[in-house]
Amino acid sequence: MNFCEFIQLTVESEDKLEEIRIALARLEMFELNTVYKRLDQPRQSALKEDQIIEFLDDNNVQINQDELNYIFRVLDVDRDNFITLADFQQVILPKTNDQVKDQALNHKSYEMPQSMLLPKEVEATLTAFFEQLKTNYNQYQNISDPINLGELGIFENENLITQDSLKNWLQTIEQEIDDQILDKFLIIIDGNPNNLQNLIDQIYQQIEQQENQPNEDPKQAQEQQGEQPAENQIEVQDVNYSQQDLQKSDALQESFNPSQTQKQEQKKEQQQDQIAQSKVLQESQSYQADSPLLNYYHQQIKDEEDKIKKLCEELNIPNIYTQKREESTLIKYYEKEIAREQETYNKLLSESKVSGAPSKLSKSNFTPDPLYLDEYQKELIRIDNEIRKEATNLSLLQSKVDISSGLSTSYLKYESPSKIQESYLYNNLSGQKKQFGLYK
Repeated sequence: MNFCEFIQLTVESEDKLEEIRIALARLEMFELNTVYKRLDQPRQSALKEDQIIEFLDDNNVQINQDELNYIFRVLDVDRDNFITLADFQQVILPKTNDQVKDQALNHKSYEMPQSMLLPKEVEATLTAFFEQLKTNYNQYQNISDPINLGELGIFENENLITQDSLKNWLQTIEQEIDDQILDKFLIIIDGNPNNLQNLIDQIYQQIEQQENQPNEDPKQAQEQQGEQPAENQIEVQDVNYSQQDLQKSDALQESFNPSQTQKQEQKKEQQQDQIAQSKVLQESQSYQADSPLLNYYHQQIKDEEDKIKKLCEELNIPNIYTQKREESTLIKYYEKEIAREQETYNKLLSESKVSGAPSKLSKSNFTPDPLYLDEYQKELIRIDNEIRKEATNLSLLQSKVDISSGLSTSYLKYESPSKIQESYLYNNLSGQKKQFGLYK
């Protein structure tokens, strides 16, 4: 592939990504910080390759090491080997539609517990974005020769690329490209040779790695990266490492420069652990898909969302839907139950895998009763019944008072004291009646 084909492919790939960006930003439940938390499961504010793999696994997207490296380089804008929120914002928000971009930035955040998926449309559209990056990389695989900018006469001067300079170069090689494509290409690189070089490096660095080593599973490649000498790794500051990361670092120091046999044994053990973790994740996902209880929780959340949305539409106030959903106690309750149910199952399943004993938790085939599933619903029903009972008591008591007006009120002695005292109007057995705390 020569530079002409590179220009056309770059514009085509970016157009498809931009369509997904705009579609994602238009979704009311797309909020930048919340979506970033969906990827940042360890809550370290610095995404690594592991988090990308986990997200793609959750959405049944297969990926090899070369594709993963390319996606990571695209998202790691500042090239510090971590994907921060600022990096993610620069890549995921629309670049050609400021109105939609501002709309997305004004969306209200909502709670995103660990191990929770995003709303269905947001999760699916974000997955489509990653799949498009994967497709773009595979299309770039048709590149046959590396592009050397120093050998191309595409500069108007040393620091600027313009449409005229590109047209002049095209004339020298007797090629033509539509002006609209050239304009889009210049927007992508902002006319800056450094941006163009970064774009090329994202592709060619991967191809060089592919020539030097065969394709590997992403997790195996991460193990090999952990075995590299410390002086070859980039030092990154201001990152909050977890205790688990520190323990891994200590283990790496202790095993520095082991023998070849020790390396092979360590690698084999790590591979076995990763296979076990992968099986746990797969069984966990099947549990979520097959569990009537979790399905019921998700359906209850969806029904509540539909009710809120319908009410907002009837009152002609659609802009407060996100706020009202966030305030919904019922939705918060079911989201909490989903997270707890999934966490409990994952924990017990993981323990059973480690110990080899059968899991203590079996998948339930019980279909919950929508009225009596939990204490929350029972409490709502109890309160409703109490209100209706009190209204009936008051109505009955008032009718008796009206009938016996001017007569003795001794009949009140034969009523249930507890029922009468529950009302604001009751007999104190002294011939007087207390009404709102006063005696008449």
